[in-house]
Order: sequence, then C-alpha cells, then structure tokens
Amino acid sequence: MSDFEENRGLGGDRVAPVVRFIEPSGPEGRGKGGVRLGPVTARVGTPLPITISNALPSMTIGGLQRSQDEERGLSRQSLSWIKFSGPRGEVSFTPGSSQIEVGMDPVEHTTQVTFSQPGDYVLLVQVLNGSFANQCCWTNAYVNVTVTP
Repeated sequence: MSDFEENRGLGGDRVAPVVRFIEPSGPEGRGKGGVRLGPVTARVGTPLPITISNALPSMTIGGLQRSQDEERGLSRQSLSWIKFSGPRGEVSFTPGSSQIEVGMDPVEHTTQVTFSQPGDYVLLVQVLNGSFANQCCWTNAYVNVTVTP
C-alpha cells in the first residue's frame, strides 16, 4: 500500500501535512506522532515568536482520483495552538488558530507566545488538512519551552 493510500481519510484524498520549525530552527516531520523542538527559552511577559512552515507532502498518486483542489496542488489547512502541559499560568497565542490554502511549496506562519509564569511548558500546534470538523489527517508539532522570570 502506498503512503498516499495509507493516509487517505474520510475527507477524500488527504494526507498529513509536512511541518517544519523555521524559527527557532528545528526538525521537519509529519503525522500524529509529531515532530518536536526544544528546549527553547523565553521570559515571562515577553512574546516568543515561533515560525513554522507547512506544505503538502510530495507523493506518487498512482491511479487514484483527486479533487479539483488537489489537482491544482492546493489543500485547506487549519492550525491550532494550545498549552499541552506546564504550570497553571496563562499562555497566550497570537494568533491562536488560522486557516490557509497550501500547496507543495511551504507556507510560513508566525505565532507570538506569551507566558504569565516561569516554568517548563510543552506547546502543541496541530496542523490539519481540511478543518477540525472532519478530523482527517494532521501533524502534531510540539515545542518544549523553559520560561524564566
């Protein structure tokens, strides 16, 4: 079975997006198992910019039929940031979520993350092909952050 067939979801011919950490520089990966960055350091009250890129993975499609958007090499992707773990303090994301159209060429996104308390945190951004309503194929990207006073 091809990579494309294994990742085919209820939303049609969809696959988990490729996510790469741009700033701070880090690894690239895709899928529910995720990709991890860190530890990164930040200060309480000072926004930490995190830039990722995401794109459709390149693949051989074979004889499977594709949607018009996929024929053009486009897919709607949703991004959503959350505090996965850490102290009780507030973590704010600007923006916290967004939706964009991507193709085979990576698209970059920057989110400013601000922490209200020091400690060790794990942040999670989920990048999903489609919308969070269809829950088809996504990539988890984790960022370990050590926040100082």
